[in-house]
Formats: sequence, structure tokens, C-alpha cells
Amino acid sequence: MSTVKDVADKFSMSWKTVKNIDKKYLEAKFKNIDYGNLKQIAIDEIANKKGHDYLSIVINLDTGRVIWVGEGRKEENIDKFFLTLTETQKNSITHL
Repeated sequence: MSTVKDVADKFSMSWKTVKNIDKKYLEAKFKNIDYGNLKQIAIDEIANKKGHDYLSIVINLDTGRVIWVGEGRKEENIDKFFLTLTETQKNSITHL
């Protein structure tokens, strides 16, 4: 594990270039999250910055993986996650 700055320094690259490469990789890797067999989820919030800027996080408890991140911590923000699921997927969730 290395920071963006560490990688940039090691390869004599701009940190912006390394950050953009990392961002493109992550976008490609997590573009299509598979919600198949989604049974147990946890929802939490974290402060994105000091103050009142929050992110809502949905975690698949069976795999321990973060499956969705949204801005804000209100119920309407979490509703955006559920809109990405089919009725079958929603009905398969046994623990929330």
C-alpha cells in the first residue's frame, strides 16, 4: 500500500497523473457492482470533512465490501441506493 504521493515520487510522475490513473482504475473496477445474493446489509455514515458534510455507506455484511456510497445522511439519500435494486434484490435482503 502506498499513497498517491509515494507512487508519484517513485516513478517521477505528477501526483495528479497518479491520482487520475487510480481513479480510472477504480471507476472501471467498481462500475458494475453485482448485487446478486445480497442478503445482509449495514448502513452507516461518516464525516467526509469536519463539520456537517457526510457520506452514507452501504456494506454487504456477508462479504464485508462497501457496495454503495452516497452524499448526505438523510433517508432520501439512502433511498437512492434502494432505487438501484430490483424488487427481487430488495426482497432478498433479510437483515438491515
